[in-house]
Amino acid sequence: MASSSSSPPMKYHVFLSFRGGDTRLNFTGHLLKELKAKGIKVFFDEDTLKKGELLSPALSQGIAYSRLSIIVLSSDYASSKSCLAELSDIMDRRRTHGQIVLPIFYHVDPSHVRHLDGSFKKSFDDHESKRLHQLQRWKTAFAKLGELKGWHIEGDKCDRPDTEYIEDVVKYVIKKLNSEPSTVSEDLVGIYDQKKEILGLIEQEESRVIGLWGMGGIGCLNLSKIPDLLRAINLKFLKCRWCESLVELPCLSHLTSLEELDLQSCSKLKKFPELPNNCTKLDISNTGIEEVSDSIEHLVRLESLNLSGTRVKNVPSNISNLESLQKLQVAICESLKSLPELPPYLCCLEAEDCTSLEKVSFANHNLYRSSSYCDVKDKRILLSFSNCFGLDEDSIKNIGAGAMLQIQSLAHRLVGDVICRFPGNEISANEFEHRSVDSFLNLEIAPNGCMGNRFFVFAICLVPDFPVLEFIAHGGFYRVVVDCKLTAISGEEFKRVCVFPDIGGNYDRDHVIILSSENLIMEDNDYKEASFDFTIKRCQEKTEVEDIKVKKCGVHVFYVDSESYADSDVESNEMSDFNEMNNNESDDSFYSADDSNFEVVNDDTQKKVHDDSTTKMGPAGDKRCFSYDGGEGDREPKRLK
Repeated sequence: MASSSSSPPMKYHVFLSFRGGDTRLNFTGHLLKELKAKGIKVFFDEDTLKKGELLSPALSQGIAYSRLSIIVLSSDYASSKSCLAELSDIMDRRRTHGQIVLPIFYHVDPSHVRHLDGSFKKSFDDHESKRLHQLQRWKTAFAKLGELKGWHIEGDKCDRPDTEYIEDVVKYVIKKLNSEPSTVSEDLVGIYDQKKEILGLIEQEESRVIGLWGMGGIGCLNLSKIPDLLRAINLKFLKCRWCESLVELPCLSHLTSLEELDLQSCSKLKKFPELPNNCTKLDISNTGIEEVSDSIEHLVRLESLNLSGTRVKNVPSNISNLESLQKLQVAICESLKSLPELPPYLCCLEAEDCTSLEKVSFANHNLYRSSSYCDVKDKRILLSFSNCFGLDEDSIKNIGAGAMLQIQSLAHRLVGDVICRFPGNEISANEFEHRSVDSFLNLEIAPNGCMGNRFFVFAICLVPDFPVLEFIAHGGFYRVVVDCKLTAISGEEFKRVCVFPDIGGNYDRDHVIILSSENLIMEDNDYKEASFDFTIKRCQEKTEVEDIKVKKCGVHVFYVDSESYADSDVESNEMSDFNEMNNNESDDSFYSADDSNFEVVNDDTQKKVHDDSTTKMGPAGDKRCFSYDGGEGDREPKRLK
């Protein structure tokens, strides 16, 4: 895909292509209304073409001056030569200038578009009979459009209403507009007076919060430089989103009160900002920044760092010194090659669609912090490497091991869930000794060799049979349901259903999913075996669309010795206990964090057992010690003190 240096200035945000007789008064009309309501400038033939203006040149110019195109493909679309000419120009623009093209398959089968079949076959046969010289070009463009991802609106009684699809489309358009760099023509009224007023406010000493946004979230298009802010010593929050002309920031290191800096979608900004050490949140997503400065190690209070959509190639290893860092986002960093020495206590690591990413490693396990130190507001541990198909074997192992350490930490927190995802189709035998090539498995519980009570923490590993991404509607996701049954020596059964409502939705090819939850921590009541049945459901909004096959599954059991936990309840001894355990019992480290989304279904028998176990588990934040029941070496539970 080429990009031209002589591209015309962008005059419109969206070019809307449709067959008037099919959708003008229903779907397309409503979509146009919602786009305009969000401040999005749309090229729409009835609004934009002047009376007497030649159709083809105006349409061609409208396509060239738009940042993205939406094509509403209806059953009669291909019967119109004008529509096919539009589509052909749009696909050419996509090929030569990288224009974003979003197809909406409205009451038509996407495969009919790819193969020129169904109602489209008749339309093209009619054109062929007239021996139109443009026909082959139209056919090629039409079939190519059918290969793109988009929305498939079937329109039957089981489908969602059009209004919900329109909401999805508008949200996605705004997201793409915010992430794609461009230049929009300067036809805004009163912009310079407003800018003068804003700059005056910035220079006031009493300024605490400064936020700059454009209409409808589209951007402050003409702001190219921010003043020195020498007098804004009390400034706490500086947000300059979608300032597409912003090329330079002054040094901000003197702003000792500054806590948050948000430069999201300032696409021409290329230099990493100079910040005070007490900054807690930095968002430079979708900027032109290509390198993270080594000076980042001085941001000792930084809790959240968003680099998503940047051209960053490497993250410096000294990031492991950021002891407060809980959230790191590097999604869609297509140039990113390595993530070395990541802090092992990260609560959220989002690295989806990093197509060049090869190496991932975590810092030394002695950097582990106690769970009481990690204040996770959303109560969830997420390690996401979806669609990172360049990861080498060692990195895959590191990610899997990191997920297992996070699952171990669940027993001190007693609250939360862990979700880890990465490309692959194999379940590690070292991590998951119980495996099956189906959606269910049975396992034997190791006898309790200790004198006291113990608990189980179950770790789950799945390889789902995800469908091809091509025509999954935007906004879709997958839900995992875990049916667990424990059988005691006496024959009594304990049943529990644990639901992970959303494990993501953007999976291309096979992925390994590792999961655990507070609801998979259970007290041992002389259980001898456990059985698991896994169900994965593809969902759209609140509707479950279909069940997805589970190709492979695995389970690992962590045994928690409650007596060894009870012997060490002094907070000052926590870290030494963890380090002693790490040094003497395992090469692995503990992690720290919080959260979970789950549901519980109890029958009467189960409820009694569950109530008893809740009483004995103690309050959230209690510390316990772990031993493996499988993998290399002895499978018996071990006392860790």
